[in-house]
Amino acid sequence: MDKIIFDLKNKYCINNISIINNDIDGNTSSIFDIIIKDKLYICKINKYCDIKSVNMCFCNEIYFYNYLYNKINKHIKIPLYFDSDIDNQKYIILEKIQYIEKQDIDKIYEIINKIIKMHIEYWNKDMDFLIYNNNTIDIISQIKKEQRKYLNMIYEYFDESLFLNLKNNFNETNNDFKFKNNTTFIHGSLKFDNICYQINDCETSIYFIDWTFFRKGYGIEDIIYLLLFSVNNIDFKTYYTEIIIYYFNEINKYIYYSIDDFKLNIKESLNGFILLSIFGILIVNKLKIKNCNLDFLKNYIYILSTINI
Repeated sequence: MDKIIFDLKNKYCINNISIINNDIDGNTSSIFDIIIKDKLYICKINKYCDIKSVNMCFCNEIYFYNYLYNKINKHIKIPLYFDSDIDNQKYIILEKIQYIEKQDIDKIYEIINKIIKMHIEYWNKDMDFLIYNNNTIDIISQIKKEQRKYLNMIYEYFDESLFLNLKNNFNETNNDFKFKNNTTFIHGSLKFDNICYQINDCETSIYFIDWTFFRKGYGIEDIIYLLLFSVNNIDFKTYYTEIIIYYFNEINKYIYYSIDDFKLNIKESLNGFILLSIFGILIVNKLKIKNCNLDFLKNYIYILSTINI
């Protein structure tokens, strides 16, 4: 496929867009670079498949860019977005921005400082703009439903008592929308893979992408997710406590957040969507759908050892 035609919601109409670096994974989506009027964009096309939650996730991401982009972009940077609907096929087109490659502690703090601004803005707010979105609840429920039949395949990754505890927590996981206190608008899958940066006049701007799992939740979940999936095992124990305490102290500069509530929210976050993410990656690895880096697992078990589960 060398050329296709997009109508970008009447923002402008372009013929013969060049497609480069075609990267088709053969499973659920196609992601490739395109050039529009000499500017580089990344295009994501969903391939509807038998996994219901995958299709729902893509629709949820499209909703974010169509209806929440302008609201959230006031607080943190999101790449320039266009979408298109051609022959009932949905596309997400984002301005191409460089990925963060080097994982260092300074970037972690930079990212957290940006996310804190968004968290503070929506802390304990009603967030009526999310009421529409039954898709987010359905996605979480659907993921649990799809994972449940595979759970016994991944017991070998844990010792027996821990696995039984986690399996019990999995069964009791509540939907994030039922959370009441100390909640905010969260990214949901914050990690280096979903963070880009752009350098202009020696100034670095951080951009956030992949808003598939945006929702109402605990802000500390974004921070733990970032640490789990972006910090290697060697550095994790060194920085974990330092960084979550930094987040706690920064939030308390604006809003009172008790240490007891903070500890409880860490525990609930670990047993919520983060646990579904952990199980999901292990299942994908076990089924040999994809070879996954499992470094995060030691980090997760380490955090569990620091709290009373």
